[in-house]
Amino acid sequence: MYALDVGHLALAPERVPEYEKIALFKERARAILQNGNFAVEVPARVYEFYHLDESDYTVMASEKKPKTIEVVL
Repeated sequence: MYALDVGHLALAPERVPEYEKIALFKERARAILQNGNFAVEVPARVYEFYHLDESDYTVMASEKKPKTIEVVL
């Protein structure tokens, strides 16, 4: 999980070199598959940094890297 900037968060199953260079910080997240749905357990540091309890956000799959999820806050 990469905190790219104050408005973008990215989740990727493996390291992304361009994100490694620009991320404010990175954390490990846990993804769970239940009944065909994915749930992501977000680390407290990320949750607090992005104020996820107060934010509206959009989740998108990357067209360039289909296994990467981008969250726009």
